[in-house]
Amino acid sequence: MQQNGKSIIRSLKKSGLELSQLLTQFSASIAGTGPAVIFSVFCKMACEKVPLSTTKLVTTRVGFGLFWLSWAVNALRENVVYITKNFD
Repeated sequence: MQQNGKSIIRSLKKSGLELSQLLTQFSASIAGTGPAVIFSVFCKMACEKVPLSTTKLVTTRVGFGLFWLSWAVNALRENVVYITKNFD
């Protein structure tokens, strides 16, 4: 098991920079989409003067879920960077 962990760390060290950049781009795209979804729901509600429906509530939850997913991907990226810099 310990040998498997060392091989994983070696793999992370080899691809750490590329993986970090990929996770950064993914996190940024998700982070942009989440607030855009929430903003579109709020704009629709303001323009149409329609009360909050179940569909709009679900869409708002999806927006917040995307924002949370972006935060989680960013935390994963930070862990990858930490591992590539601090483990031998």
